[in-house]
Amino acid sequence: MTMVASYFILKSTYSLKQIGAACLVLAGVGVALVPTIQDQHADSVDPASLQVFSALLYLASVAPSAVSFVVKELVFRREPGLNVFIVSFWGSLSELCFTILLLPLSAVPDFGHVR
Repeated sequence: MTMVASYFILKSTYSLKQIGAACLVLAGVGVALVPTIQDQHADSVDPASLQVFSALLYLASVAPSAVSFVVKELVFRREPGLNVFIVSFWGSLSELCFTILLLPLSAVPDFGHVR
């Protein structure tokens, strides 16, 4: 996700080895999900389909942090005199606020870890 975001926002380019390594990681995730996908029953919602949904939800949850990393890189490129610790502090504080805001979602049955 960070590579995709940096490609579009920062116009970064990557070597064939870097793209291949990222594809290898994605292939590993796909291979790990194959048993879960094969165990699904088309007529009902079972835990296997919830595992696939959870994996896709986790994949989507990485997007904000990927964009955050790219925006930090953009800020440091434009303002080289910025203090790394101050920028990281404000980024971490905003992530903490969103975490606290979204924490009640973990109590939703079959959405969080509560059964």
